[in-house]
Amino acid sequence: MQVNAHADQDLDRDVHEIDLTGTKGKELLQTQIELRSLSRVGNSDSHLEYASSQKSQNRSFIEANHTPPKISIALILLNSFLLDVSLTIVVPTSAAYTEHLGGKASFSGLTIGIPNLIALLFMWPVIRFASPKSAHGYTLYFRPLVISGVSSIVGNLFYVFAGKSNVLYFILIGRILNGAAFTMFLFHKRYLTDKLLVGVNKRTFLGGLNILAQTFGMMAGPFIGGLMAKATIHSKNAIWNQYTSGTWVWTGVWVVYLIASAFLFKEVTGNGIAQETTQPENDTPSESQVKLSKTNKFMLFTLSLAAFVSYFTIDGYQTSIPIYTEKQFGFSNFASGNFLALGALVIAPFVLCSSYMSRWLGDREIVLYSLLLGLFGVLLHIILISAHAVTTVSYFFSYVIMFLGLSITVGPLLSLLSKQLHPRYHELAGFSIQFAVCTSNTIGSVCGSSIYSITPIGFAILCLAQVVLCLTCFPFLWSKLKTKLK
Repeated sequence: MQVNAHADQDLDRDVHEIDLTGTKGKELLQTQIELRSLSRVGNSDSHLEYASSQKSQNRSFIEANHTPPKISIALILLNSFLLDVSLTIVVPTSAAYTEHLGGKASFSGLTIGIPNLIALLFMWPVIRFASPKSAHGYTLYFRPLVISGVSSIVGNLFYVFAGKSNVLYFILIGRILNGAAFTMFLFHKRYLTDKLLVGVNKRTFLGGLNILAQTFGMMAGPFIGGLMAKATIHSKNAIWNQYTSGTWVWTGVWVVYLIASAFLFKEVTGNGIAQETTQPENDTPSESQVKLSKTNKFMLFTLSLAAFVSYFTIDGYQTSIPIYTEKQFGFSNFASGNFLALGALVIAPFVLCSSYMSRWLGDREIVLYSLLLGLFGVLLHIILISAHAVTTVSYFFSYVIMFLGLSITVGPLLSLLSKQLHPRYHELAGFSIQFAVCTSNTIGSVCGSSIYSITPIGFAILCLAQVVLCLTCFPFLWSKLKTKLK
């Protein structure tokens, strides 16, 4: 009887660890009832074998579907949204602010893109700080989360006081300090695909939610920046004006977020399913014996290239839009901000739907099809320029297609690598993807702000060539990219 009682307790614990509202959850609950009945009937070999088999199936289901605390997931996704707003809120006014202080358009592009490049310099120290030996292999995500908030606040203060001090390089210093905050972009991806925290069935879905949060950030940032610029356009205050009001508002939001996170964020540090599921089996080779094959290295390069190409194109277009639309259509800062915000608003429902694609499509199909969609958007823009048929509507249509396709592309990349590579290389995969993102953001922003030096069609062809290069790598990897758990 004591053995049966322990069995019941184990089953209770397993079932309560997951959501029972789904079909599989209900099946698991029915299995629990059957196992309890068997455990009370007797301990025959057949009963014990059946119970053991069902317990193993239940455990496998739980392992594949477990997630961190929902409040922590929400705070991570909110942090992703806040950082993307911080990145893009200056886009509508950056060129004008730089010109106001005596700078050039290329300097404006540098201030937009440099935080991600600086994030690379901070990345390794922050990774070490977030992964102390006392965490026993777990990452303490609250640490980089705090760094992101504090760095955003301090960097924003430098940015807004550049006008008061009339020092152009205060803008650059402020954005450099923001770079420390943007190291958190790596931890968003890691948290939502962490093998110790997230079951394999949930990784692509949560990665899609992260892309959705970034999309909303890209929508809200230019809109808030443009709206506040319009609201304060007649302000003569050197601190609160059309160039700085949006950044002031977002600094206040960061303060509120940091206070809320201090009370609500729940760190996972070694208790629960994750600890049990990551124990190495006796017949597996030690981690020191596992090496990346040539195929794995090429896979890592290709998917990192996909991240680079996607963000280079997106950030290049977004940085160029205030400059391009002002000359092409006579747009104001407010109008260009609305243009960017509307584009993100249009693609948001489709990005949300893409989060559920993993139920019917593999990660490799999602990446390939979305890259092709992005390719079509850029190609359409080139055709419009060549035919001298660029109108506000046609340009917006081509931009949205490109933005949608390449936004979806980046969602499954780290999830796909986490399913293909040995756990020893998951950190390398995350760093490789983030390195590609950071460098592409900076280079893309500089190229986008120099669109009339490169020429609009030259910039579009540059983006097209990169997407084509990335696509040519996929035939060599296609059979290797089938979902396979390490």
